[in-house]
Amino acid sequence: MDDQSDIQFPINQALLEEASKIKQELSLIKERIDKIEAKKTEVSPTVYQKVKQDYFNKLNEIQSALLEKKTDIDKELSGLYETRSKVSENLEQHKEELEEIKFRHDLGEYDDKAFAEKSREDTEKITKFEKVLSAINTNISRYEALFADEEMFSSENTEPSLKKHKAKPQKAQPAKEDTDYDIAAEEKNYFSPETDKIAQPQEPSSEFTKKTTLTGNARIIVIEGEQAGQEYKMKKETTIGRANTNTIVLKDAKVSRQHAVIKQTGADFIVIDLNSSNGVSVNHERVKEHVLGDGDQIQIGDHVMQFKL
Repeated sequence: MDDQSDIQFPINQALLEEASKIKQELSLIKERIDKIEAKKTEVSPTVYQKVKQDYFNKLNEIQSALLEKKTDIDKELSGLYETRSKVSENLEQHKEELEEIKFRHDLGEYDDKAFAEKSREDTEKITKFEKVLSAINTNISRYEALFADEEMFSSENTEPSLKKHKAKPQKAQPAKEDTDYDIAAEEKNYFSPETDKIAQPQEPSSEFTKKTTLTGNARIIVIEGEQAGQEYKMKKETTIGRANTNTIVLKDAKVSRQHAVIKQTGADFIVIDLNSSNGVSVNHERVKEHVLGDGDQIQIGDHVMQFKL
């Protein structure tokens, strides 16, 4: 048997490096914005506002670029999560087979020689799947670590005095709809004779931060079935099934060993049927994949669960 101690699972190294580089650029811009605030009394209000606006524009551009990379990484993670579920299912199957063989051996059904022969294949496969699973988890950790600090998409570089500043009355402008990471800066005349007006730099949208706050409270509550009342906080990948390796274990004959998974993609949670025997229903409709909304009811076997944000 080949030595599999150094099993590695393919990873998009180029994508990792590109995202890491953009994160470094983002950190640098934020550091400079902090310096702008610290040194604002050393320059005129006009220069301060102009330079600060330039850096907020750069901040928006870099956040947009990083968000694009996050979308690509989410796709990579989605494939890894699915592969991990399949490998975990195979691993659990061989562990159960080996447990059965050991039990029959303890009962005297197999002698030592027969036990060794029958258990060899399962033992080898368990070792192999455990190493593959470890390699997959290593890759998942490397991807997830890039966006562990999702506060990188928010900006705390806001000058309180600017927020409270009262400019002279002007004609009301139509409200603009906010969009994540893509706020167009209004053109300003920094050399206007109206020197008593201090232009407010446009700062990055806080929509991402709001969504992150909401999704951080996402949970599943079992409302029907033997486990009614149980509550589970959502993870990046929340597996549901009969096997003990799942995040949510449902001891129900109608539930497959690896029945479904709820994956977080950005601010969305998607429930996916893992080719189960009896399927997944959301709000009484059979689904293969479904983006969950607050209050949606998921039925798996005889259990009904409610998704809450």
